[in-house]
Amino acid sequence: MRVVVTWETGKLFGTLKGEKEYTLGAFEASGVGSAIMQAFSTPSQPAGEKVDLTNEQSVRQAAAKAKADMRSLATALESYYIDWNAYPRTLTPYLTTPISYMSAIPNDPFARQPKPIQYELNGKSTWKLWSVGPDQKDDKATLEFDPTNGTISGGDLIRLKQ
Repeated sequence: MRVVVTWETGKLFGTLKGEKEYTLGAFEASGVGSAIMQAFSTPSQPAGEKVDLTNEQSVRQAAAKAKADMRSLATALESYYIDWNAYPRTLTPYLTTPISYMSAIPNDPFARQPKPIQYELNGKSTWKLWSVGPDQKDDKATLEFDPTNGTISGGDLIRLKQ
């Protein structure tokens, strides 16, 4: 495997560009680290597996993943707010480029087709994130999923700005 690393310095003393080529063995031996090699070899957003809605454990795991993804998105949104004094209008591209608050917007584990977790900005200071939930029906975050009503009960998994 051939890896080319490029960089560009700031403009304080002029622009300097650099490039270094590594082969797989030299790259690992250079001290750059195995974490970087994993980043090159694994996709940033793996394709989600279909949730087995007949298996309660599978549904609970997918719900936990959706909540964890929304927690990560909330952290990225708050970081964005600290930098820009406003929340983004949409998740993409604002949270991924030019500053990478997240490497990729996570997909909703319950969506029938791969699509990201939903986001809505309300006014200038409040937002909500939601997953369609185990019933796979988008309620636009108006009905909250409650697992005590049954694993496949209606409603969305929702996270509001705290």
